Amino acid sequence: RTRPLVAPPCHACRRRSLQGRRQQPRRRRPSPAMRPRSPEGKVPANRTRSPNLKQAPATQDLRPTNVRERGFATGVVLVALLTFSSFLGKMTSAMTQLLNINAAKTQEETKLRRFFHDYHITPQLRKQIWQCYRKQSEKLVKRLRISDVDYFSLMPERLHTQLRMQLYVQNLKTVPIVPHSLLQNSVEAAAVCKLAVSEQVGGPLQEIFTAGGPPVPG
Repeated sequence: RTRPLVAPPCHACRRRSLQGRRQQPRRRRPSPAMRPRSPEGKVPANRTRSPNLKQAPATQDLRPTNVRERGFATGVVLVALLTFSSFLGKMTSAMTQLLNINAAKTQEETKLRRFFHDYHITPQLRKQIWQCYRKQSEKLVKRLRISDVDYFSLMPERLHTQLRMQLYVQNLKTVPIVPHSLLQNSVEAAAVCKLAVSEQVGGPLQEIFTAGGPPVPG
């Protein structure tokens, strides 16, 4: 096959094509003044806004207009301030109490570490003391005793004896060395509960009785 030969364009043809391109008018966007207007003289909204943008709603100016509305607005502001102040005061007191508890615990641990370091306590005994301290510090809820309530010392002796009998007789029945006939007599049981029974509150891992000694005080 033979390919047809195409002659290259001459210099005059190139000049004519360039002049024809230059003479063609460019398309320009119309200015706002040249845009079509409505009969009222306003530019339509669809031509001034971009279709991808949404116009935010305008804020409304809300304010009291008379004395009653102003008084109501002032009352609302005062109530809000009082509520916030009381809430802030409670939070501050709670945080202060929590910091005091943590400070006391930190101070006690510091004393223990200093004591172990000063007296060269062995690591085995030190570990046992730390384990016991952590278990007891988790349960610091102390049970109330009769001596903790001041009014019981001012109460009549008859009521005080009845109170001690109701507290201790049921526990004394579980003790093997106490005869049941002694507890059946109200006079003797009252004397036992008054003179021979005392309260000792112990913590976790604490011995109630020791060999050859009295009960460990709580």
